[in-house]
Amino acid sequence: MRLRLLVGLALTVMVAGCAGRAPVASIEATASAMQEAASAAPSSQDEADRLGRQPLPERKEPKPIAQARGEQAPQFRMGLLSGGTLSLEELRGKPVVVNFMASWCPPCRAEMPAFEKAWQQHKDRVVFVGVAVEDTESAAKALVEKTGVTYPVGLDDGNVIARAYELKGMPTTVFLDPNGAVVKRVTGQVTEGALTFFINLMAPRAP
Repeated sequence: MRLRLLVGLALTVMVAGCAGRAPVASIEATASAMQEAASAAPSSQDEADRLGRQPLPERKEPKPIAQARGEQAPQFRMGLLSGGTLSLEELRGKPVVVNFMASWCPPCRAEMPAFEKAWQQHKDRVVFVGVAVEDTESAAKALVEKTGVTYPVGLDDGNVIARAYELKGMPTTVFLDPNGAVVKRVTGQVTEGALTFFINLMAPRAP
């Protein structure tokens, strides 16, 4: 019974994600629901005692790769919608704003005009990069045209980049300092004010 309850809760949370198609299930929401269910159910030791066998060892979650401040962000290279390729390594020496987005994600579509506006205001000192996750080239191009985005946007072929960054939801924005270290990671829609704040944090204007 407990197993069925946990599986049911996990599936409910996964279906409730962004537009029903989040590339990586909402780990935080799923874990919270499972913890609540587990607290109301017998412990693994109680269950083991009842069944007369030893419980399985506790499963340890992998350490997030690009979440903690100061950690180096995973390197990547991707094909751009406008042609050619872009690698994160090529941008070393400049602050970078990496925005994971998709045409099927309403919050992603809603925040992109603010990203374009911030890009126009701060592109002399910060680089913006869009990464389209679980998307098609045609749909991603249509979104870029509709939102008027002019900064580089590429397609995450096979979700390789999304998996490297261990996305917990969409959209996700990662702010990197000139050395490629994480300054801030935000899951969810980012406002223009928040963008400006973190840009100023990464690249303060000269006095």
